[in-house]
Amino acid sequence: MAVKKNPTFILFAVLIVLVVVYLVWQNPFSPAQNQAQEEALITIDLQELTKIEIISPKKTVILEKTDQWKVASEDNFPANSSLIYDLIDNLEKAKTGQVVSDNLDKLEKFNLTEDKATKIKLTDSTNASEEILIGELGGAAFTNTYVKKADSNNILIVPINLTFKINQPDWKQPAPEENEDTSEEAAADSADPLDTYKE
Repeated sequence: MAVKKNPTFILFAVLIVLVVVYLVWQNPFSPAQNQAQEEALITIDLQELTKIEIISPKKTVILEKTDQWKVASEDNFPANSSLIYDLIDNLEKAKTGQVVSDNLDKLEKFNLTEDKATKIKLTDSTNASEEILIGELGGAAFTNTYVKKADSNNILIVPINLTFKINQPDWKQPAPEENEDTSEEAAADSADPLDTYKE
């Protein structure tokens, strides 16, 4: 007498076999599958920088350091060092990014084409240099930036708003603020001397 086969049992067994084959083939629980691919964006020592070139479609800013930072593109005017060190600190946080795509057709989407991106060239004390392209902002709060190494096809995203840090209206050292005491003395000097004798 032939044993009657249960169609439900057969389907369940086939499903189990397919799941096992998938797990063996894809291994979705491996670290490589669960972690986004990362790539180094900057490898030179940022604390040894001697030159920063910020080249945008609208203007070029060149910052150079000898004994102190200067805006070389503006007659070596003393630079606002706090802005520069803030930029360097944020570049440190962006030394590694997550790979978003290696499709060059998407460069336009992320504003990473030569005519839209802002290029940063970093040079250190050994004269080693690296170039990166800064594209549009990303993330829900626009706190990330799409970037790309000049010599790589990979589009990366870094968890820093680099666009804000590089688009400063003025890199020059601000004029010192007028001393309040001096202002008060000047106001006193300009007062009517006859007021002193008025009762």
